[in-house]
Amino acid sequence: IQTALQWVLTSAPQKAPKCKKVGAVDAVIPSADRYPNENRFLHGVRAWAGKLADKPLRPAQRKNKSLVNTLMENNSIGRGVIHSVSMKTLNKKTGGKYLGQYKALETVLYAATHSKEQALDYEAKQFGELLVTPEAKNQIALYYLDDGMKKVEKKTGFAKDKIPQIKKVGVIGAGVMGSGIVHYFANKGFPVAVKDITQEAVDKGIGMVQAEFKKKKSNDEATIKKKMALVTGGTTDDIFKDCDVIIEAAVEVMSVKKKLLQALEEAKILDGKKLFATNTSSLSLTDLQSVSKYPATVVGMHFFNPVAKMPLVEVIKGKQTSNEAAAAIFNLAVKTAKKPIIVGDAPGFLVNRILGVYMAEAGRLAINDRADPHTVDKALLKFGLPMGPFRLLDEVGLDVATHVGPVLENGLQSKRFAVAGQINEMVKDGFLGKKNKKGFYRYEGEKAVGINTSVTSKYLGASPDTNFPAQEIVDRCILLMVNEACMILSEGVASTPEDVDIGMVWGTGFPPFRGGLLQYADHRGLQNIVDRLTQLQEKTKDDRFKPAQLLVENAKANKRFFPTRPFAPYGERSGFPDVKKF
Repeated sequence: IQTALQWVLTSAPQKAPKCKKVGAVDAVIPSADRYPNENRFLHGVRAWAGKLADKPLRPAQRKNKSLVNTLMENNSIGRGVIHSVSMKTLNKKTGGKYLGQYKALETVLYAATHSKEQALDYEAKQFGELLVTPEAKNQIALYYLDDGMKKVEKKTGFAKDKIPQIKKVGVIGAGVMGSGIVHYFANKGFPVAVKDITQEAVDKGIGMVQAEFKKKKSNDEATIKKKMALVTGGTTDDIFKDCDVIIEAAVEVMSVKKKLLQALEEAKILDGKKLFATNTSSLSLTDLQSVSKYPATVVGMHFFNPVAKMPLVEVIKGKQTSNEAAAAIFNLAVKTAKKPIIVGDAPGFLVNRILGVYMAEAGRLAINDRADPHTVDKALLKFGLPMGPFRLLDEVGLDVATHVGPVLENGLQSKRFAVAGQINEMVKDGFLGKKNKKGFYRYEGEKAVGINTSVTSKYLGASPDTNFPAQEIVDRCILLMVNEACMILSEGVASTPEDVDIGMVWGTGFPPFRGGLLQYADHRGLQNIVDRLTQLQEKTKDDRFKPAQLLVENAKANKRFFPTRPFAPYGERSGFPDVKKF
């Protein structure tokens, strides 16, 4: 039971030898050929099957349980312990928001005390109940979103054989982001050349790539050596001569990016065929293109940090970016198992713009309304986000937030993105967040261990309101995100509601059980959202809550963002699901 639960509840892949050891498979047959045309696996299967041919057909004999497993699983007390431990683990990991794991636990425990036929019937019933839940419908919708983004021809308008193929990647910048990009492509089998100002910086970056490979336990020395052989580095542009795309991951300063682009063109490295892809998170592609001889080949490829873990890539089109260039970057992202969306050139693009209004509102809740930062984070964690806005600020870096905020505020001419003066003051005093272990949270090593009340008292004010209503926190932060998404769609920055939800789920961790930001809006009801935003606008006397025109029009027309999906509105759940004991 314990092994079955571990496998079922985590869905983690298991290696073949381990499967044989626990009796889940009958044989493990080597698959790698030792010499050309050996067909080792085929001959191994034939040999194994041949041994069975003359034997009577009977179920395979499984190994007897260990004494510990027998004591734990063959009596109600032991199974009760397994039930209790499993429930604690599920409650901690899912927050009670994902029902499937709880149903699976109940099904496995039932099977341990009933016949095979009864267990299969019970499993079918549990599955049937799950299949019609809003959580299932939402996650099925996300499956189709994920599957749809892999259809490169449909997403880009080009047949695969017409899209320029990228075989080697260049990266400018060997810092944290640059080395992350280098590691990512080398791990996917792409040769990568990385450049920085000094050889010391290059060596340090390549060292970070190697350290990242070593973190994975399954990577033996031979595997690491093979992957590191794909990585080359240097301090001159010559290393990019045979690269098909050069990804710029330098500092987020436009003048620097322009100089790098111009230097590559002057050196004849960029010749109108190779692509220049900037990893900018907020700067204008169109502005960058203004200094290029080949603006059609300048495109954005915005990775999210950490690159190895964050699946989203924003493919950004400036005014002169060719469709072929965008298609090539989109296809590269798909080939390397990223989740790409094509977005237009506008401040913050899609994800950072929506996150910008969300985090700015959290700041106003704490500073203007005296809401306790821990209370704010707790409310949004309960909503289903992976972390609250203050913890997110620490993770992103307060210095990054104070840089991006003005880009959004000035570029979109709106105070709804304004960064509070207190946050700027924190940065001036050296509070950068997790990167230097000085932020809204206290840290023990890399782990956040609670709000730093001395910091919040000094900069946000003492005696915050710990009873600030959770629903108002959710409404003010989440509904502003919905409103911003509607403006992004109206402006053509994102083409479809699907792109918005891909960006929010795979770029920010918006709760999958809710199906995405705009799926949440459909389920809550667009008229309900318009009414609530209007109430907040009147209460605060601030037009940042003014409902977006698209939202108002869709509500008036009773039009959903996803009209063809089964409509099974998610209902808020409290507490944790019950699991029967057997």
